[in-house]
Order: sequence, then structure tokens, then C-alpha cells
Amino acid sequence: MNVSGISQVSSALLTQSVSKTHEATIAGKALDQQVADGVASLKLIQSASAPQANGRIGNNLNVVV
Repeated sequence: MNVSGISQVSSALLTQSVSKTHEATIAGKALDQQVADGVASLKLIQSASAPQANGRIGNNLNVVV
């Protein structure tokens, strides 16, 4: 039985497994960051004061592009 390449295959499989675990961790952290960014954005929007409604036409929005 030739076992000369077993350590190389085992090392490659270990590297592949670690890489997949690392990718899953990175993806999870990226999702957590997106959720945190969304929550922070909503809090910022909710904390902003909206102009009072004008009885004739509703809210006036000044939009600059």
C-alpha cells in the first residue's frame, strides 16, 4: 500500500475545511454588520424632526439633487 501522498491530501482537506469555516464566519459577521447598520439608520431617521404639516398642501419637502 502506497501511503506517501496521504499527508498531502489530509493537509489539503484540513485547509479546505478551515477555509469553509472561515468563509461562514465572515459571512455571518457581514450579515451582523448589515443588521447593525440598518438599525442605526432607522434610529437616525426616527430621531430627525419632520416639518409640521401645512393645512393646505401637507408636508413641504425641499429636495436638492
